[in-house]
Amino acid sequence: MRSPRRRSGGAPGSPLLRLLGLLAAAALLLPSLGAQETTSSLGGEFLSRDLCSLSEVPGGEPAFFWASTSTFSPVLRVKGQRTRAEASFVASALAGRSAEGALAASLVSGSQVFVTGGPSGALALGLRTLWARIDLGSASLQLGRQVIRFGRGAFWSPADLFARVDLSGVTPDRLGTDALRLRLPLAGLWGLDAIAAPARDPATGRYATRLSGVLLGVDAGLLGGWDGGSGRLLAAFDCKFDLGPSWYAEAVLSADPATGDLSPRAAWGLDWSTGDWVFAAEYYWNGGGAAADPAFPAAHQAFAAVSRSLSDFAQLACTGLWAPVDGALRGQLVLALSSSQNSDLALALGLSRGAFATRSGTGWAGDLGGSLKVRF
Repeated sequence: MRSPRRRSGGAPGSPLLRLLGLLAAAALLLPSLGAQETTSSLGGEFLSRDLCSLSEVPGGEPAFFWASTSTFSPVLRVKGQRTRAEASFVASALAGRSAEGALAASLVSGSQVFVTGGPSGALALGLRTLWARIDLGSASLQLGRQVIRFGRGAFWSPADLFARVDLSGVTPDRLGTDALRLRLPLAGLWGLDAIAAPARDPATGRYATRLSGVLLGVDAGLLGGWDGGSGRLLAAFDCKFDLGPSWYAEAVLSADPATGDLSPRAAWGLDWSTGDWVFAAEYYWNGGGAAADPAFPAAHQAFAAVSRSLSDFAQLACTGLWAPVDGALRGQLVLALSSSQNSDLALALGLSRGAFATRSGTGWAGDLGGSLKVRF
């Protein structure tokens, strides 16, 4: 569990596309509720997270902050013979650093959350997903706010060009992006995706096609696209295969055709399990610096995790982040408890140094956090 921050990987939302998604979802949701061949379900979750942190920088006074977030997220799903739709909403009560971060994020162009209140307390409202999908034989067309994930990484995923990432929890959480996605089957196990995320001004949107399939036991994808907001060409590759452990790799190259500037990023890792133990390791290379990834600007970074199941309802995990060039470190110990009543409790203790600890990039920080999730 880290101090609240977000990394944006997708284009800002398009009001027109959002409206079309709303109309399409309503067209499928409302009439189909009474149809015998259609099924619907209402679910969701309540999530409460609290975090307190104490940090110290050389020559300065210790600083303390507290962050609290309580989120209610209902989800409505409808499934027909050839159609599917989903609508999920988010209402969050924020306090402390969470309120400050949400207010700052709401001022960023393209923010998809409405926030009201002040630094001491705020209320955030937003749409997590709102999409409708039509199956056309083996092909499908999906419109609206949806989670589009192409990357394989457990922590870093440079090939996720259409995913916004929330880093405020124990693990990264992918958020929805307003987009139009067409999926077409090809020969064998191959397929083609065409994605359009037009943004407020279609000329500044992000557009791409991706070829994916299985070749010689390797699940791979190759993407080419255009980011109108930055005027850069995009190319990405990802793959995953099993050779003892499960291995994965992905890379993205962003190029400015006007200046010839290149911005590469890549990640690779592996995970494996034996008995009650699960191990994972990942390396991230950021050749574009803060301009390519503001949340993790260092050139070389590594992530490792070890977890053990203590029982059917308890798991203990230890994770670590390391940026060797900057000397930044972060370690975290997490105890996760689950129950048969669809509830999960997590307690986290963390210690950080350098850029992972303070905004100035120096000093140490320790934090203690907890989260409670109840699904219904």
